[in-house]
Amino acid sequence: MPPAIYAPLIAKEQVKDMEELHTIIKNLIEVGKRLDKPVLATGDVHYDEPEEEIYREIIVRVWDRCRD
Repeated sequence: MPPAIYAPLIAKEQVKDMEELHTIIKNLIEVGKRLDKPVLATGDVHYDEPEEEIYREIIVRVWDRCRD
């Protein structure tokens, strides 16, 4: 993940700095290895291809209208 993704964690002082963040990630990977469990990185992804953006937009707008 790009470092900018983690900037809010540092700004909110949930993580001290990028060095601490790297340590946390390394520790998570190490725990996964010790427990023989896969470690999976995820992202806030809504569609695979740019032309699929319209489908996401439709879902969001319908969802917003249903909540009103």
